[in-house]
Amino acid sequence: MKICIFLILSISLFSSCNKSKEISLEDIPTEEILYKHALDVPVGNLGVIIITDSLGEFNNSTEDFKIKEETSLRPILNKLDASIKLDSLIKNKTAHYLTQHNKKFEIVNFNNKDIFQKLLNGKTDQIDFSELSFNDKYDDILFVALRSGIKYDDFKNLEGKTNIYLTLFDKKTKKIKYNEIITGSKNLELLDFKSQEDYIKNLLLESIQNTLEIIQKNK
Repeated sequence: MKICIFLILSISLFSSCNKSKEISLEDIPTEEILYKHALDVPVGNLGVIIITDSLGEFNNSTEDFKIKEETSLRPILNKLDASIKLDSLIKNKTAHYLTQHNKKFEIVNFNNKDIFQKLLNGKTDQIDFSELSFNDKYDDILFVALRSGIKYDDFKNLEGKTNIYLTLFDKKTKKIKYNEIITGSKNLELLDFKSQEDYIKNLLLESIQNTLEIIQKNK
């Protein structure tokens, strides 16, 4: 059984275990999205692990992600964290996509904060996947890790940004079949919204939707 994943998503399976890249949605022509970045990866019975981080703020120059620092927007981000419910949103989107493509899968409960943070930071090279234990009924384990937040662009304009990290682990060979980081972002006009909270909420949701829409378009 095969799964065809279009890599612009960021949700987020690398032709090489040692390669990692960030793809900007707005920098790639449609033709490249449809063809050049299509990857056909053999997949067996899937165990799917969903990982999400709290909403935060990206540093424009270093790509550091802040979720605890007290900034002027932190109260709004805390409030939106509770209302947006990223975990449920991504879990439903992932299940919908895999079901549409007739894949055998189960959402797996897996709790390892150290591994979660490494996946959310794109540091799969620091994880010894061979030491992880999963049910024998799964042939492959798909990690879908999402980090979403706000950032200021070079002109100090606020934008929403979402990174989705996809890692496909082959339980039989104990190796990574595929690893990818994909990024979507969104700019909106503040004047179009009734409040700053509404503005930031839409920035976040639309940046997430940008990454997810690519897979939906390439069924």
